[in-house]
Amino acid sequence: MKDVAFVSLLVFACYTAGALGVVNAFPLSTFSMYSKAAPSSGARVVVKDQAGDYREVVRYVDWDCELGLSFDMVEKTMCPDGAIGQPAGYLSKDALDHIRRHAAPGGTEAGEPVELVIHTVRLGDELVELDCPISRCRARLK
Repeated sequence: MKDVAFVSLLVFACYTAGALGVVNAFPLSTFSMYSKAAPSSGARVVVKDQAGDYREVVRYVDWDCELGLSFDMVEKTMCPDGAIGQPAGYLSKDALDHIRRHAAPGGTEAGEPVELVIHTVRLGDELVELDCPISRCRARLK
């Protein structure tokens, strides 16, 4: 019985020492991809209608925007607090691709006035929601 307890303690001590000393070697790992600091904000490209309601870009068609939209322009959109909106790149690209694929036929002015914004939530001592304007557009709800 003494031998079993001794071996158990020895294995536990070795595993603990290995876990504290080894950063990333199977089966010991700190999982650094998960242990880094959490993001301080979240953002998404959305449509804000005249009533102030938010909807996904894909719910609209026949897009016609004041500005020529580019990925760089969306990625560098400044918010009212002076910081960049920072939406996930692939989500911004998907939204812009949808707008381009569903552009209004030339010369038509269909749809309602909407605003393309980056809706940002800043996480800190308190939750702060901001709308970072990209462009004023006209679009028709599907």
